[in-house]
Amino acid sequence: MMQYNAIKLAPFILRVVVVLCCTASLTAGRIVHRISDFNAPMAEPVRQCRAICLALHLQDEINNIIVTDECTDRPNCFMCWDYCKILHEEKRIVRNLMCSDVICYSGCKTACKYYGDFYRDLKLTSLDSLLPAVGASKEPGR
Repeated sequence: MMQYNAIKLAPFILRVVVVLCCTASLTAGRIVHRISDFNAPMAEPVRQCRAICLALHLQDEINNIIVTDECTDRPNCFMCWDYCKILHEEKRIVRNLMCSDVICYSGCKTACKYYGDFYRDLKLTSLDSLLPAVGASKEPGR
């Protein structure tokens, strides 16, 4: 019975979503995501990743002036910006799924490459700290 009600409601919900989208696009011209966390405190890897997003996906700006709001108008830039935070917070398995070629385009690939390099370097650094120095003696006094 519950499944039947859900199936009956699906077309109605779809119509409501379409009406809301059309209304918003008529009143605002288009639906645009805004970067609301530009000045919010963030982890250093997120900040570095987002700086790369702006540099790579807004490089065509006049006189090399980068306007952050322009990033929201460009899907690749906005996706990159968004993925920088998500990939920093998610577990490895989720990062691997999100960075698959099936769903990951240019902006996504920028963030995925940054975090792939970041975690690889982090892993190598932590492994180096665990390994003894070459030629180091295990016995004290030697």
